[in-house]
Amino acid sequence: MPEVIFCDPDWFFWAIDEDFLYGRVRSEAEILFYRARNIKIPGNPDAQLEAQYDIDPSTNRFSGLRIVPKNQPVHAGSSHVRRSDRIDMSAPRRLSSYDKKGNRIFLKACKHCLFGDRDLRLTRQECEEYFSDPDNFL
Repeated sequence: MPEVIFCDPDWFFWAIDEDFLYGRVRSEAEILFYRARNIKIPGNPDAQLEAQYDIDPSTNRFSGLRIVPKNQPVHAGSSHVRRSDRIDMSAPRRLSSYDKKGNRIFLKACKHCLFGDRDLRLTRQECEEYFSDPDNFL
């Protein structure tokens, strides 16, 4: 299941929303659901950084993720933004129930923020290790 989150978070959150998962898989998914929505921002021990979610104003869909200083003013332009003290992998889905492009953009940005490489291909074991470490989550 952790590998699914790093490959297709839209499907994972859809499966949770639609009660598609049952039994032991559902129990594991509920833990992962919480963790995927509450990822600590790396290198942020003083809580001086925030995750900034950029939203395309014409489509109201996800268009970018950046880690920014908390005291940095929001750019006064045409884009809408939301900020949070955590990385939330459900952000694209919460904006639009079906946004494969937004999820691709999000995954690249998320991998860059978490691992320093937007094109990183994580193995199943690496995904499981990441999601099994409670220090990665709020």
